Amino acid sequence: ALEGLRQRQDGLARRLAAAEGALRQAAERLDQLRAQALGSESPEALAQQKEAAEALLHEQDELLRALLVDLKQDDDARRANAAREAQVAGTRAALERWQRLFDILGNTKDGFKRYAQRLTFNLLLVQANAQLARLTERYALVQDGEQELGLRVIDRYQDDEGGRDCSNLSGGETFIVSLALALGLSRMAGETRIDTLFLDEGFGTLDADALENVLGCLQSLREGGKLVGIISHIEALKERIPARLALVPRGATGLSTLLPHEAVVAEPAAL
Repeated sequence: ALEGLRQRQDGLARRLAAAEGALRQAAERLDQLRAQALGSESPEALAQQKEAAEALLHEQDELLRALLVDLKQDDDARRANAAREAQVAGTRAALERWQRLFDILGNTKDGFKRYAQRLTFNLLLVQANAQLARLTERYALVQDGEQELGLRVIDRYQDDEGGRDCSNLSGGETFIVSLALALGLSRMAGETRIDTLFLDEGFGTLDADALENVLGCLQSLREGGKLVGIISHIEALKERIPARLALVPRGATGLSTLLPHEAVVAEPAAL
């Protein structure tokens, strides 16, 4: 029994020695860890370093916020710039369209006026020729090649392909062409109604056939609801016009009076 106690004592002693060695190693390791963590700096120095780190962190945080604000402003500026670029592109496209139109119209400040005049003149030629065809098959109007808004008259009976200048027309031809132009203009009035047409002389320059054609055209206008007034001395017209007024001179006074034709005893000076 004593021997057993000694063996047990020796085992406990070995275990105690091992535990003491392990304790010394742990203490040494603890000292090493403390040395690594703290180094040679004092707690006050560490506290100052902490405050400096916190200040730097706050500064960096403020800088980050400022950068985020700048970034947002840059994004807003980019979107606004994109909108402006789209607007500029639309304006540039519209400008190009207007520039093309300006070039088409002659690239001058009065180009649009001249362009509108050419269009109106061409429409007038169409309408006037349609009316002229009702008056006579002999004549037609064409544009003067030398004058942008000039007229020439083609005489089909003379095989006149180039046409004659209007200044070379006879009195009867001038009357017919002028009447065709006036009727053509009335056709171009659009929604504006032109219900009254007055013709002052010119019938004396017409031969019998031309006069008959003109009166037939005027009669068709009257039947279409237009009021046609004729001022003329031609006797042949009196029988063709049922409603007439006579201009009667008052002696040597230089004045005249309009009376119904039936009420005039003496022959009037003009009809």
